[in-house]
Amino acid sequence: MAIALRTARLLLRRWRDEDTAPFLEMSADSGVMEYLPPADEAWAARARAHWDEHGFGQWVAEVPGEASFIGVVGLGVVA
Repeated sequence: MAIALRTARLLLRRWRDEDTAPFLEMSADSGVMEYLPPADEAWAARARAHWDEHGFGQWVAEVPGEASFIGVVGLGVVA
């Protein structure tokens, strides 16, 4: 089942394979990552697996018709 949240300007959706490249590009920007923990392909894989295990997790933020990836936002279980 596809899970997504949509407003008039924004779509929050689950990860797709094609999200990895723009995610890695965003994560390579030191300004973006200044206050965030390191993010890499393993982080993206864990984010996707979190959905499968818990039924919630990190959404990919998209501006439909303009940008298919603008960032990541969501919730996670902290161990």
